[in-house]
Amino acid sequence: MWCRGLIAGFVFVVIVAGCTGLDVQVSANEDFAALKTLTMQDVRGNPVAFADLVGKKVIVVSFWATFCKPCLGEMPFLQKMHDAHKNEGLAVIGISLDTVETEAYVLPFLDANGYTYTVCIDRQSDAANLLNPKSVLPYLLIFDKEGRLNYRKDGFSTGDQPDLQKRIEELLKP
Repeated sequence: MWCRGLIAGFVFVVIVAGCTGLDVQVSANEDFAALKTLTMQDVRGNPVAFADLVGKKVIVVSFWATFCKPCLGEMPFLQKMHDAHKNEGLAVIGISLDTVETEAYVLPFLDANGYTYTVCIDRQSDAANLLNPKSVLPYLLIFDKEGRLNYRKDGFSTGDQPDLQKRIEELLKP
């Protein structure tokens, strides 16, 4: 019994730590060549192959869950970026880490809030294992058009928006 409490406490600490808003510096030579191998399904069953995006689009990946308040605060910003730049070479992809118990809420939540950017549920943890092995929430990654990691960030606050918008728009420039 005490083991369950210890595990629950650890999970709580990991989630709270992820909500602190820590910027993580990216090494200039760090990239995710394996990003091209990642294929998922969006919440409507459509395939999402990252190989189709790398080399063509700036990719913003946001790990989130319906039970994560900072994640929900980030989503309007992601929608704003999607709406403003989807025709300029931006792909915004939300990756839900909702569990079996909560994943049924994902699609109704997206529809109710008018979120139209691509969202996948990481049922097999393929994306998390590749891009977010600590399963931090929210966790934002920005990849340049070549698939190189340009920026990553733990957590989210509304004060982050100007810097994130500037980073995205710089990467979209020809």
